[in-house]
Amino acid sequence: MNRARFLRSLERALRAYPRDSVQKTLDYYDEMISDRMEDGLSEEQAVNALGSIEDIVHSLPQAETPVPAGRRRRGWNTALIVLGFPLWLPLLIAFFALLLSGLIVLLAAIVCLFALELALAAAAVWAAAAGLYQLFKLNWAQALCLFGGALSCAGLSCLLFAPVMRSARSLCRLLQRICAWVRHIFTRKAV
Repeated sequence: MNRARFLRSLERALRAYPRDSVQKTLDYYDEMISDRMEDGLSEEQAVNALGSIEDIVHSLPQAETPVPAGRRRRGWNTALIVLGFPLWLPLLIAFFALLLSGLIVLLAAIVCLFALELALAAAAVWAAAAGLYQLFKLNWAQALCLFGGALSCAGLSCLLFAPVMRSARSLCRLLQRICAWVRHIFTRKAV
């Protein structure tokens, strides 16, 4: 490996470190290569004598710690958050209002499905009781009509029970996923 390629590779390996520290390190190793070449080594021998780039990076003093990627523009991020406050706060409020209304609609759909099932079952019981009353009054036509309505409501209630339960379970799972997603937005993992 020649000097230029070695210094480019070293610079790439040190890109997370502060710029002044990187420049000092590059100047130091460039000078070391020059000194070894003055002692009679070829350029490739001088570069090989320095060791691998990984060893050089690991041998840097601990005071030369890399700058975390998220911390480089901390001031700009804070300024953008503060200056963008009049724009992003109403959008955030609108987003959560829509999310809350969507959750309310899902809960209402679940309640409506169970109300439908309960209403059909109650109508079947009521129609059967009213049919018995009409039967005792010897009003055969109304009694048969009420018994037919009771059987229809009971049949619909039985037929719709499984789909209503599946739909309610699906809506509950969707509601749980949405709540987990919202919780995930507000919880951060420890680094």
